[in-house]
Amino acid sequence: MVLIFCKDLGNDEIHEGDIVKNYKNSGLQTENNYSINKLIERMTSKGTQEIEFTKIFLIFYRKFLRPSELLDLLMDRFEQYDSSENKNSSTIHPVQLRVCNVLIHWISEYWSDFQNPKMRFTLQVFLDVCSCRPSFSILCSKLENLIYRQPAIINDNEITWGIPDIDESEPKSIDPLASTDTSSNTITVNNINNSTLSTGTVKPNINGDEPTKEMNSNTSFDSLNNNELLSINDALKMNKVSHNINSKRSSTTNNNTNETKSLSRISSNNTLNQNENTSVKGKESRHSYHSSHSSINSNDDINFKKSLFSSDPSVMSMADPSEFILNQDNTIIAQQLCLIEYEIFKRIRPRDLLQHIWGKRDKNSMESSFVAASIEHFNFISSWVTTQILEHKKAKHRAKVLGKFMKIAQHLRNYNNYNTLMAIIAGINCVSIQRLKQTRQILENRTCARQYKELETLMNSEKSFAAYRVALRQSELPCVPYLGVFLRDLLYIDEANKSVKMDENGNEVINMNKYLLMGDIIMMIKNFQLRPYPFQININVINAINYTPILNDEDAYVKSLKLEPRVQK
Repeated sequence: MVLIFCKDLGNDEIHEGDIVKNYKNSGLQTENNYSINKLIERMTSKGTQEIEFTKIFLIFYRKFLRPSELLDLLMDRFEQYDSSENKNSSTIHPVQLRVCNVLIHWISEYWSDFQNPKMRFTLQVFLDVCSCRPSFSILCSKLENLIYRQPAIINDNEITWGIPDIDESEPKSIDPLASTDTSSNTITVNNINNSTLSTGTVKPNINGDEPTKEMNSNTSFDSLNNNELLSINDALKMNKVSHNINSKRSSTTNNNTNETKSLSRISSNNTLNQNENTSVKGKESRHSYHSSHSSINSNDDINFKKSLFSSDPSVMSMADPSEFILNQDNTIIAQQLCLIEYEIFKRIRPRDLLQHIWGKRDKNSMESSFVAASIEHFNFISSWVTTQILEHKKAKHRAKVLGKFMKIAQHLRNYNNYNTLMAIIAGINCVSIQRLKQTRQILENRTCARQYKELETLMNSEKSFAAYRVALRQSELPCVPYLGVFLRDLLYIDEANKSVKMDENGNEVINMNKYLLMGDIIMMIKNFQLRPYPFQININVINAINYTPILNDEDAYVKSLKLEPRVQK
């Protein structure tokens, strides 16, 4: 099926000035390009921490930096301000606090970046060192719950879209966290005096400085006070660090018994398994069951598909889904469309958008399944609308269905569901429906037809969707934006701007303005994901929407010609 979702994206010339005007965040944009070290300094500056800058950096950094390299840089930054006075101080140095906050956000949002067992080991050592300092107690409590958990289960697309952390051709190293040592987790010189120190090795420095020699077995701590706290680098140089991962693994339980029932928790009694071999009585054999969600690899995503959109038409409560939809109130249908759309939309993560646009271009990258699911659902709704109109032989009956969808579109506009609104407009304006002059003439002077023309104007691609962009900025939550515009803008910014530039000294620097501009788009999308629609679930309407048989584009056009043949001149 043609991706109707994207068909309007190239109708108008895109001007970079228009995109910058829509997204430019003057608080984050800068005239300077950054080296990697300067980026770390900006994230962890002594002044007020730039939360938005940090969030955007963590979304994009894997395009120019490995996760293990970033962790090393943060550890080095922490160590720079780790004087003996700071270790015993009752307050935390601002830079060290910034480093901890960056780590907390990074681990919370992108735990999959810590697949490398050495990175998780470094985090554990960092936590053990900080836990010796009373001023870090609150931060350690947050970090402990994040660090001591199972490694994330990742899909191939999470590995291929950015710089990988470990060369897969290298032999897998033994996970240092697998130790069963049950001694104290607190690291001081007193409890490591008898520890075996690592042999002298040369540690590569990604900052370009000279390699530094690791501590060897001849290193002596006799000159240190037994109660003196270790630095992070000293702790990492130990071959054995006392820890007990099993005692610290946190287990979280979710008690959702009092929560409002959401689409993702529909019971198996209400959702039905899809069976493509089952036909619906009274429908043509050329109809095909079309899942409104794309195939996804992870187990969570498969369960998500089953709980939301899988139904067996043979056991549906209504004999004719099309007739059932026709008899339902327009408001109820619009509300259920909003619930379905939001459930798909809210699962799109920041990096999914990047994986989608880069996956189309890079041979080694894979597209995001969540973005693909949104696109496939868009195409399904468009085809569903077209099929519903073409189900009826008489023009007056087709006009009734056409008018119904025009009214549903108006409700979707009132609910700020622009993505489904655009899908319905695409279904009504497809060539198979546009050519039905007899059907359209019946509605020509109706209120619904006049209101529909206003919706067409609103979602018109003229001047880079100018009218829609204005409406979107004025829309309150809950709101589901038309994702196609965001994807187009991200793709254009990415292709129109280099990722790396040369400074006045001929050194490569990161074009951070490019990523800040793309990040502003992603942050806007995340904001729209904050609030769900408060509507009640109607499982019969949802099943009727998702498992009404639909026609593909070719069959729809053939049927349109049969219903209203071409007029012979």
